[in-house]
Amino acid sequence: MSGSDAARGYFDRFSRCWSDHYAPTGRMTARVVRFRQAVADRVAAPARILDFGCGTGEIARGLTEAGYRVTAVDISEGMLTQAASRPGSDAVTWTSVKADRPLPFADGAFDVIVSSSVLEYVPDPAPLLADFARLLAPGGRLLFTVPDPDHPIRRREAMWAVLSRNPLAYGVLRHTRWEAMHTYLRISCTRWPTGTWAEALRNAGLTPGPAEDGSDPLMMIAAEKRSG
Repeated sequence: MSGSDAARGYFDRFSRCWSDHYAPTGRMTARVVRFRQAVADRVAAPARILDFGCGTGEIARGLTEAGYRVTAVDISEGMLTQAASRPGSDAVTWTSVKADRPLPFADGAFDVIVSSSVLEYVPDPAPLLADFARLLAPGGRLLFTVPDPDHPIRRREAMWAVLSRNPLAYGVLRHTRWEAMHTYLRISCTRWPTGTWAEALRNAGLTPGPAEDGSDPLMMIAAEKRSG
């Protein structure tokens, strides 16, 4: 099974309960505010936004509520079905996409691309970053979150990931109450430091912004498409 197939299967499996993470006491609730503020700090509504890997659509709907024009894509049909069924979803354009293929949009179609904790599942992000650069209008912004490998939480996860990626160990762990965590660590395959992300962004034709302070286990990385 390829990495993209494993990721799609994981998110299809949990799609019915994924929105629970965004409930008032959910562990992902703050992500909506974080992306909404990050976009508002850079681009005024009604800018054109692509939400790459939208999941059940909480961030996409939050951005439409702020007046942005949002297209949201995902490789998980289960996630998209749940996203489109939620109140407020009619304002978003939902699109199913295939992994490892160029996104089905015209050059310069978006002013901003956001992606919340998705690129960690992409084994080789370089082609995807190049496609993001193609899709952004000159001066457009890319905002995405990925695990910060230097954060203490991620260092602990790295130790557990050794077991998760061992076929024999995983064969045992998948039958325990920790199965979801170890499956996640198996498919969370790209955990680059900021310097590696910056280099990949420059290679894609994007200019990376300054690094964050490192206090959050999910670091937000910002980049801009060069105007000329």
